[in-house]
Amino acid sequence: MKHSVLSRLTAVLALAVIAVFMPACAFATDGEDETIPVEEEINYLEAEQEEFIAAAGKSAQPSKEKYGVPPSVTVAQAILESGWGKSKLAEEANNYFGMKCKDGVYGPFAVDCVKVATRECDKKGKCFDTKAWFRVYDSRADSFSDHGSWLASNARYAPAFDHTDDADAFIREVHKAGYATDPDYTDKIVGIMKEWDLYRFN
Repeated sequence: MKHSVLSRLTAVLALAVIAVFMPACAFATDGEDETIPVEEEINYLEAEQEEFIAAAGKSAQPSKEKYGVPPSVTVAQAILESGWGKSKLAEEANNYFGMKCKDGVYGPFAVDCVKVATRECDKKGKCFDTKAWFRVYDSRADSFSDHGSWLASNARYAPAFDHTDDADAFIREVHKAGYATDPDYTDKIVGIMKEWDLYRFN
């Protein structure tokens, strides 16, 4: 798979910075630690990301079959919104899309609610730190199914479902309907779908 040159260079630079400080850390231990070559670290990260994509692609299929949500969109949103599954919500609550509880109600797919510190933005783009109640799931699959059900059951996203065979148009309509306040949200999701060839799951 060919990734964008820019994203790969960014990863190399970030890891190179880490490598600069690793020798200093070694002196704090026994002086026996060895730094990992940057190229090996990049390969490891890409393998980890591909593993996440494969698992997410499988979890996204039920949403396609039952609700019509393009799997490439579901996977790309999970990548962006959970930071490749590394967010606190994803790791501790199996919540990959920031799905919230409302008045203690968490719906048929979740099992509980948890209060988590988060950063949100209003419609004007002003961001602030706050705490909110988020849904807790037993599994990644339940989180993905809840996400698909939520999109399909909200009337404001109905126009998107006229484009279930066009992932780019689908996410454009979802964004337009108010899914995210980030003006670049559509471009980010489409960029992820293209870079990682997520269309293969559709």
